[in-house]
Amino acid sequence: MKKYELMFILNPEMQEDERVSLISEIKKELKQA
Repeated sequence: MKKYELMFILNPEMQEDERVSLISEIKKELKQA
């Protein structure tokens, strides 16, 4: 989970849709874990 948090910190200018898609990917991985 830390690597995703780093992505947010390193990309403060990330577009909202990119953020939303990244969050949905994180949720998928958490369900598979």
